[in-house]
Amino acid sequence: MSHFADLLRASHLDGLPIPDELDAAWAWMEDHGHAIERDGRVSLTAYAGDRVLGIVFDTGLTIDGWFTDKTPDDKTLLPIAQADGTGSLVVLWNDRGTIRVGVLGSEGEKFLLAKTPLDLLRAVAVGHQELSMTTSGRPPLETASAVDDFRAWVQETYDVKVPASFTVRTRGDAFSRWVDRLIEGEPKPKPTHPVKGTQLSAADLGGEGAPLLELVGRTDAREAAVELLGVTGVDPNDLRDHGIQVFTFGDGPQPALGVTIYLQGEGAYPRPDALFEGFGPASEADDVRGVLGEPSSGDQHSLFYAWGTEDEYRIQMSFRPGKGLRSIGLNESQFF
Repeated sequence: MSHFADLLRASHLDGLPIPDELDAAWAWMEDHGHAIERDGRVSLTAYAGDRVLGIVFDTGLTIDGWFTDKTPDDKTLLPIAQADGTGSLVVLWNDRGTIRVGVLGSEGEKFLLAKTPLDLLRAVAVGHQELSMTTSGRPPLETASAVDDFRAWVQETYDVKVPASFTVRTRGDAFSRWVDRLIEGEPKPKPTHPVKGTQLSAADLGGEGAPLLELVGRTDAREAAVELLGVTGVDPNDLRDHGIQVFTFGDGPQPALGVTIYLQGEGAYPRPDALFEGFGPASEADDVRGVLGEPSSGDQHSLFYAWGTEDEYRIQMSFRPGKGLRSIGLNESQFF
């Protein structure tokens, strides 16, 4: 669809497939005259003019110099834009089959910028002059008006909202950990824990609650709401009245879902004994330990378990000693 995408494909024949959302955005930029081509190298912006008012998409970028012995191939990491004016790169990252967007900073910093290509477009449409940790969470400058037309196109084309600012995690995320492993080598394997449950998954919990907890981290709120309706039979607007609190964390272009399920008290889940296999509202902390094994940390009031494979989330189980399990929640591990 876009000349820019054609050039990327030609120079990276075995590279990542170009996401449709990016291809369409690049075509929009070309159609609006926001392209500069010199010696077969094309630069695109979401705004008009030669003055740099935001990130610059560029077909001539390379990740050489970032990695030494283990430079990723084009199927894994593909540079597509300059994140700022210092040489920081916006890259497409193949995260085990899912295309995400990261930044490799000129000062050695790295972070996950967007969980989806569409979230990248939303971040660009905010109107920051650069996409970096220094601008994360801050409102853009008055120059944000330069991307008004692009912002309107993103919102109308994909029926999404563009936030007032973009936000990235300031602590280690899956992308930065992956880069660290490439640069520093694989970490020494942790000793295998002899007790089941220190690293939990939905299969460990079973019951009606497991599908709810699997929604954590999702950024496609509409689709997730439909799935919630299918799992619970409850309208998403009435979930709290049925003991399920769904919230978002991260107020940037890709806020993700968190979930807390209440097993006791007014407005608790109507079938608390069916939520999980082997324990329920009458269970004490020691009872849960006996089913799931030793937690990462905890006491008689709370137990914390790691969830998933990237150590990105934590389960918190809250107890009222002598009265049983009050709630179970899943959120980013940085909040625990």
